[in-house]
Amino acid sequence: MAGPSGSLASLESRSALPERARYRISVGPTRETRSAFMAKDWNRRLTEAVTLVKGTAPAGFVGDRQVVANALEGWMRTAAGDQRKRVSELMSQEGVVNRPAQAADRGYRRASILLKCALIEPDPTKWAEQKKFVNDTKSQSAIASIYAATLTDAHDAVCTGSLAGPNRDLFLTSPLEFLQKYKITVSGKGVSGPFEYGFAMDHGAYKIMAGNPHQTTTNLRAINVPAVLYSTIEDSLGAITGTRSSDHADCSVMLTTQFTGCTYCFMVSKDGSSLVAAHIDPGGGVGRASTHTGQSISKALRASGGFSNGNGGVFRAYGRVADGSADFGYPQSSTQMIIVALVHKGRWQVYAQISQGAGFRVERID
Repeated sequence: MAGPSGSLASLESRSALPERARYRISVGPTRETRSAFMAKDWNRRLTEAVTLVKGTAPAGFVGDRQVVANALEGWMRTAAGDQRKRVSELMSQEGVVNRPAQAADRGYRRASILLKCALIEPDPTKWAEQKKFVNDTKSQSAIASIYAATLTDAHDAVCTGSLAGPNRDLFLTSPLEFLQKYKITVSGKGVSGPFEYGFAMDHGAYKIMAGNPHQTTTNLRAINVPAVLYSTIEDSLGAITGTRSSDHADCSVMLTTQFTGCTYCFMVSKDGSSLVAAHIDPGGGVGRASTHTGQSISKALRASGGFSNGNGGVFRAYGRVADGSADFGYPQSSTQMIIVALVHKGRWQVYAQISQGAGFRVERID
């Protein structure tokens, strides 16, 4: 007679098995099965955190979230299994003193710990410290803020690390594409001439710094154009001494520090083979007084400016102009303007990256 699994026939069938087999049937999952369940748990924790990063753009994040997601997925494929498991265990919120009540906040914490260990601080000896920093945060707003800041730091780390070389090369070979994609800042030197420039991402913008003070692995060589006070050339506007590319034939890039009211004077030779440039500062600013403004010196230089060491091209002055003006220059309301010049397709080209409001735009001005 057929019966349930606990019938006499079933019991007789089991009794015919060796003792070890009977024990394994009665106690449930084997060691191998339990290990498989545990592996699934820690893998799932990692996968869910990556999914959160891919799908959630927190307020305060600066950068391209997909860049971070791609880097995390690369780490998931290439990191050793024991390292992935250890990071997952550090991410766990079970037993944490300040364990958030909301599932979303626990997710932010786990994602923050993953980002710090996988992308920002890959040294395993520092992972416990990173976990403690994240888990010590209590309030909901602080947890969300730490996630946003950590996501930004991870983006910076990837763009300064594995993507720095390709992005530097993109700048040199496709300048317009690079400048439209990435905001940049440039810091220069007080003297004219070639320098090694560092190339690293900071808070969503590439910082290109003369002298490479932070000794970034990725760098580039460029001619620095120093800023000069307008008062020092005011009486000889038609005879400005510019920085000449022809004096440094081994450099195909010319850079200068950021503009917040200054005027960029430049001259490209007729055949495009040389560039002369000067960065004219109206004065004023912190600790300085000046009767000149960005618009006033821009107007004067457009009308009367010239180089004493020009190359036969047309002198141009790109400076502050009134918003909506048709004059050659960048608008009064812009918060920052960066000029980069480089040899592209066999001739010197000059680009302006203009920050205005929450965004920026790029103009080719040569």
